[in-house]
Amino acid sequence: MSDLSSTVSSLSKAIIGEATKIGGDLWSKIQQASKFYIRAYTQAVIDAAGGVAMGDMTAEEGVNSAKAAAFFFHMMVAQATEATLAAIQKFFDAVIATLRMSINAALPFPIL
Repeated sequence: MSDLSSTVSSLSKAIIGEATKIGGDLWSKIQQASKFYIRAYTQAVIDAAGGVAMGDMTAEEGVNSAKAAAFFFHMMVAQATEATLAAIQKFFDAVIATLRMSINAALPFPIL
């Protein structure tokens, strides 16, 4: 049982190591970009409301401008989601590769 615990612990450390390498500074980049996207979205909505209030655009144009800003904001959310999913897929691939190497090396024939 001790060998199994040691193996599980060793594999867990290797997997966590892969997660750290793969994830890198992705979260920091998403946080930085999110601040920019939120400010840009907020500014666009404020500008649209101000344009309507000053008579520079109609209420309909203001609504359309706000909808366009929301659309672009959602595109940025989708981009962050895509980057996160790509990192998660790389992590899962690395986990499978790590397990494959360890398990296949411990057996007389490869099963993975």
